[in-house]
Amino acid sequence: MYEQRLPVQYIVSTLAATGPTRQLLNIVTNLDQNRWEPHIVTLSPEPSDSNAEQFSEADIPVTSLNLSRSGSIVLGPSRLRSVTQKNDPAILHTQGIRADSLAAHYLDKYPHLTTLRNFPPEDYIQQYGKVPGQLMVWQQFRAARHADQAVACSRTIREKYSKQGVTTVAI
Repeated sequence: MYEQRLPVQYIVSTLAATGPTRQLLNIVTNLDQNRWEPHIVTLSPEPSDSNAEQFSEADIPVTSLNLSRSGSIVLGPSRLRSVTQKNDPAILHTQGIRADSLAAHYLDKYPHLTTLRNFPPEDYIQQYGKVPGQLMVWQQFRAARHADQAVACSRTIREKYSKQGVTTVAI
């Protein structure tokens, strides 16, 4: 069938018990294990409601960089590069602003797919305030433009990103 399994590295903030984490677990546990070798990299320490145990039970390797949000800025690039070089993935799959940004700007030698689940201006400004929120909006659009492929979780989100110059496909 396949000569070797292709490593795919998923980068996320944490494995908190949320919809995106459940979707990620569904994706990695339903991959063709003869073709793909998944590895999860989390950026932050796991919260109390983590689903990390479910990934472990499914024999999906998880590496945590255990970084705070500010630590992601200072130490994130070098730690993430180190783990990624070790895993040597055929593709990166990211979700979330920190994972998207780190991959887009520091792991550009790897093919990069990002999943977009929200429209940043509608969430970040209200949640984080005008100035920090606007910086985050700019950062998210910039990271999405740098990804080799951006996948929107709906046609509506695809259309909104398109108006910002981000090419996506919708699922």
